[in-house]
Amino acid sequence: MTTNDAAGPSERTPPGAISLRRATPADATLVLGWRDEPSTGQYMPNLRRTPEEVAARLAERAAPAVDPTLSGTVQWIVEAGGEPVGWVRFTVTDRESAVGEVGYTIGERDRGRGYATAAVRETLAIAFSATGADVARVEAVAAVGNGASRRVLERSGFRFEGVARGLLVIGGERVDHARYGVLQGEWTAEGMGRGVSAG
Repeated sequence: MTTNDAAGPSERTPPGAISLRRATPADATLVLGWRDEPSTGQYMPNLRRTPEEVAARLAERAAPAVDPTLSGTVQWIVEAGGEPVGWVRFTVTDRESAVGEVGYTIGERDRGRGYATAAVRETLAIAFSATGADVARVEAVAAVGNGASRRVLERSGFRFEGVARGLLVIGGERVDHARYGVLQGEWTAEGMGRGVSAG
């Protein structure tokens, strides 16, 4: 991973110490910047969108309340030391079966500090909370070759469930992805829930 400049948030913040705030249309440039980083494009489909398109998407994701009626996607900006370092999103993919999925990106300069793991854990706490999204299962995928992202999921309580062959097109090629899942009961049993605010 890349090094941080001296004024970077990771120099002022203990490893893994983060907070989440709801993303807004004003964050479109930040989100686009993280998506355009070379290492992100190596493992994530980079669908070309204008700042206006991203802002419109963030506006949609800022609207829903995070409660047991949530259906669709919400997104947060991950902050460390009061500075943005990445994003995490949560989608209820099947309200009737209470299933959701999580995705995330941390900017290159702030990787390797535990921010992604902390953000995923906080998102799971919101997802599984009876006053949050109240889902029973959360899923995630990571490119098979993306060891760092797979470690984030494993440290967050997800279990490897197999490989989806050729799941996504990245850089013009179909890429195999590792599938992961975690159940609400497992999350509670592992003592990882921390009761964070769904803000």
